[in-house]
Amino acid sequence: MKSVIRRIAALSVLGWVALVPPSSAAAPEQTVLRYQASSVGQIAYAELADALGYLAPLKLERVGVQAGGPGGLQLTATGQTEFAQSFNGSIINAVAAGARLKAVAAYMSTSKENAVGAWVLENSQVRGARDLIGKKVGVNTLGALWDASVEEYLKRGGLNEQERKQVTLIVLPAANIEQALRQGQIDLALLSAGFQVQAEQRGGIRKLFDDHQLYGDVNLASIVFSADYVEKNPETLRHFVGAVGKAIEWLRAHPRDEAVAVYKQYLETHGQGSAVNGLQYWQGQSVATQGGVILNEDFARWEAWQQARAGARAKPVDIKAIYTNAFNPYAGKVAQK
Repeated sequence: MKSVIRRIAALSVLGWVALVPPSSAAAPEQTVLRYQASSVGQIAYAELADALGYLAPLKLERVGVQAGGPGGLQLTATGQTEFAQSFNGSIINAVAAGARLKAVAAYMSTSKENAVGAWVLENSQVRGARDLIGKKVGVNTLGALWDASVEEYLKRGGLNEQERKQVTLIVLPAANIEQALRQGQIDLALLSAGFQVQAEQRGGIRKLFDDHQLYGDVNLASIVFSADYVEKNPETLRHFVGAVGKAIEWLRAHPRDEAVAVYKQYLETHGQGSAVNGLQYWQGQSVATQGGVILNEDFARWEAWQQARAGARAKPVDIKAIYTNAFNPYAGKVAQK
């Protein structure tokens, strides 16, 4: 199996030579990139790029597991990690609060096959947004995608501001949200990736809505570096973003079993064997744009949500200053909207 995986990776690298513009020949300014591993059972594109040999000479140094996007952003903004992966609305919040961050590549979108679902018990009386008034909703963190999706669902359901305030968000570890729903501690559970697959297999629950129904096929999150790091390390960023873009396209072009085999070996050889079990529930993931190119609308759609959360004293945010495609070799191929 290992020899097969090595041949797969080698062929993949060769196959992309003709399709992807060559990266800069200049040496990276920094070669070690600290980051936190994902906790939601998805394939991390930076790790996949490393597994496929695209990332060298850059090296990844894992410094724990990311409990939530906002926390990951704080670590990157304060220089404790080089990059983080977070919901675009959370990135706007962090920048509005004074963090100097720059998104460099999209890394997650929603699709019919890859959507975060909001689930109730099968016999629940909750059938629509208005039924959630006075109820509790389990999310993995505040100020992030799940928070925004609940708010959007309630607004579309006709709830005014005072009514929406009567829906309580309860922060729980992602691994405990399903159990809290089944034990009656919460009335609605936001579940993603393997957690959602396992919960659905166990039965007794019903989906109320998902984020694809709310937003369609759009990029929801990005990979972020500190603005200072981006300014000081352009060649490192050029190589990193190019490698991640190639990994995004590799995953798009290869079957599930092949991707799982490559990623499984990577996790096992990099001290993350405990994460392997979750791969059996991995159904796939997507990025809406080629190579992770960021569209202005990927951030602009969350501007009103951020301002509403921040209140009347919200600091205006220049959306176009939050992200850059300057390091992405696919940027010239994707039409900006």
